[in-house]
Amino acid sequence: MEIASEIYSTAGRFDILAKFHVDNDVDIGLFVNDFLLRLKGVKDSETIIAFKAFH
Repeated sequence: MEIASEIYSTAGRFDILAKFHVDNDVDIGLFVNDFLLRLKGVKDSETIIAFKAFH
């Protein structure tokens, strides 16, 4: 299943870093709670929202 644009295995506090691109009209809270946290094996998440600030 292709669910993220990039997925990395990490060392330290987190196991995986995943990068998602969502449309402007998508509610991030609902995306995380209704989609990501319902994936098999996902126990918790920490969300960082990034914006394109420079062109």
